[in-house]
Amino acid sequence: MFVQTFTAENYRNIASANLAFNPGCNILFGNNAQGKTNTAEAIYLALCGRSHRETLTGNLIGPLNDTALVTCEVFTDENSISEAKVYLGETKKHFIDSNPVRTRRELLSAYSVVFFTPEDLRLVTDSPGVRRNFMDEAISGLYPKYSEYLSQYNSTLRQRNYLLKGYGPSAQSMLEVYDEHLADCGSSIIKYRIDFLKKLSRAASEIYDDISGNSEEISFGYISNILTDNNAGNIREKYLIALEETRREDILSASTKTGVHHDDMDILLSGKPARKFGSRGQQRSTALCLKLALCDMTERAKGQKPVILLDDVMSELDSSRRSRVIELLSGRQVFITCVETNFTTPPGTAFFSASGGQITKI
Repeated sequence: MFVQTFTAENYRNIASANLAFNPGCNILFGNNAQGKTNTAEAIYLALCGRSHRETLTGNLIGPLNDTALVTCEVFTDENSISEAKVYLGETKKHFIDSNPVRTRRELLSAYSVVFFTPEDLRLVTDSPGVRRNFMDEAISGLYPKYSEYLSQYNSTLRQRNYLLKGYGPSAQSMLEVYDEHLADCGSSIIKYRIDFLKKLSRAASEIYDDISGNSEEISFGYISNILTDNNAGNIREKYLIALEETRREDILSASTKTGVHHDDMDILLSGKPARKFGSRGQQRSTALCLKLALCDMTERAKGQKPVILLDDVMSELDSSRRSRVIELLSGRQVFITCVETNFTTPPGTAFFSASGGQITKI
């Protein structure tokens, strides 16, 4: 699939844009804070239902009005064209071919997008929360049902934590109800994550050798505070036991100390944690490998080539890695935002200049 046309009105600093994109490589260049990242963000928002960096809808709306609109005309691999639109006002409303989108799952089922950011290059070294977010977003894109489990889990977790803040004897029965819901959703989330990491290990192996030139074996594991014995059997039962064992601590702290919201992804090079033992170059190669493997997994799982968004990633890479990334992403639509175009681009690349919120094809 690829984004054929893009329009935006009053989106952040973009007052108005009406662009036709190349089905191959598209370069958006210019100084910082000129609209490059906002364009990439708007595409991701329209196709995937959320911004990669902002949770408040109001912050996405520019100064000219109290509403904003983004529309992407998308050519899919089924040789058909659909229109993804997002309206931003007091609330955020998504549409596919003028039909209201009721759940994010509908967008994730219709479109495939993979977003690279400089933060992704720190996946190896940053906090567990960064890696959980990577897993959650990646798995939601591959298997939209996962996003429903995650939404239900987070909703129940908020309600449980609220109950814990004012806990009394009468809250016992309600707490048990919440525990049942957490165990239902949480055990499904664990199964999805374990399966995802097994497939990621297979997909990443060849790519890591290709982009790093090293001989280490890359693999990924799941660090769980539920499956402490590394046995994936009877997950729901173990979840309930873990919640019961930490219930007193939860009541005292007024928060839920056990569950998938505390889990992590283990990144290994030849069996050793890359965070501790990997060199800076190895860590960068590993983080790149994660996203490149995700591109391949997305294409296999959904039967369509994903749109690739690389936001200011090239400046973080040396020249050899830049070249390899471009080569490995060939055959897909790619958007690259950058300050300088000091790297080799494929023939037929389209260039767009960003200045003061104006995006102009060169």
